[in-house]
Amino acid sequence: VKQVSALQVASVRAMVPSYWDVGPLWAQLSAALKTHNLTPTGPWLTLCHASEPEIDLEVCAPLARAAQDTDSLTVRQLPAIDSMACTVHQGSFSGLAAGFASLMNWVYANGCQVAGPDREIYLRLPERSQMGRDPNAITELQMPVLLESAGK
Repeated sequence: VKQVSALQVASVRAMVPSYWDVGPLWAQLSAALKTHNLTPTGPWLTLCHASEPEIDLEVCAPLARAAQDTDSLTVRQLPAIDSMACTVHQGSFSGLAAGFASLMNWVYANGCQVAGPDREIYLRLPERSQMGRDPNAITELQMPVLLESAGK
């Protein structure tokens, strides 16, 4: 469990039929950043606001400075989180579900409650030719939590 600082991001949010259908959101975000001369300053991330059957995803690119919303993207500040349960997954994106299941098991086993959308921080993206199966991709999985007691 760690503290996470507030983060200025440009984002695109939509409902998708499956987690694998997030590609068009990334394409929309990339195009909007280029159109508006916005340069990401750190690892890109995804927020999952709701999961199956209604998967509500927000893809985000960190920004160094504030910018204006446009018709194709939202600019906002993600709030600081005092207690973020985290783990790191190395390997294919197909393993992220198991990583989140393990993190969720830890959260409940330690008397915590989920307190907001989970995050995937892409520390090392897969090679283009191996988007869904690169064993060297590195993703930090984060889940904001309320701790049962201040002693945890």
